[in-house]
Amino acid sequence: DSGSGYVQIPVIYLSLKRLLPIGEDNDLQEDKSIQLTEEEQNFYRENHKNILIDHRNITSSNYLSSKEKNTLGANTLLYDWKLNSAGQDNIGKIILSVLSFRRLKEQYGKKYLGGILAIDEVDTTLFPAAQIKLLSFLLKSAKKYDIQIICTTHSLSVLGEILDTNLSKFKHTTKVVFLDRRDDSIEANNISTY
Repeated sequence: DSGSGYVQIPVIYLSLKRLLPIGEDNDLQEDKSIQLTEEEQNFYRENHKNILIDHRNITSSNYLSSKEKNTLGANTLLYDWKLNSAGQDNIGKIILSVLSFRRLKEQYGKKYLGGILAIDEVDTTLFPAAQIKLLSFLLKSAKKYDIQIICTTHSLSVLGEILDTNLSKFKHTTKVVFLDRRDDSIEANNISTY
């Protein structure tokens, strides 16, 4: 509100609930309330394919929703979204979140002040090469769409990629914090080397 002293910015939090398998979410249905433009569909297809290093062509995608999650489901000539893996579903949810910030930036222009995307266990359901591709996608998206991304991970692949020189162009925009339990408190320690 005016005069409150706080800048209002959009926040998306992706909890581990996002990982409930599509096949086990009995309420998950196609939802026509959100429509992707052709350009957004292409953005989804290209990034899904790149991150998962998947050579199958996505013929279409569906916006899916239930009380547990909202995601994008991939359809190919061989299967539809109901057979998407947990990794495909995870990537669909993350790409959908980035598309949400992208829409806000396009809609509000200079009034858009950026946003925060928080992802619990960003690496879950993904093999190491896909984790690195996802990290690169997130870092590029953060810069392009003014998103501060905060995520937790236990992945040595992700930590090594951030802390080594492979992503040196992002070195000044990333920070790794190790949370360590000391007696009855938690200490946050900055980490600079793998």
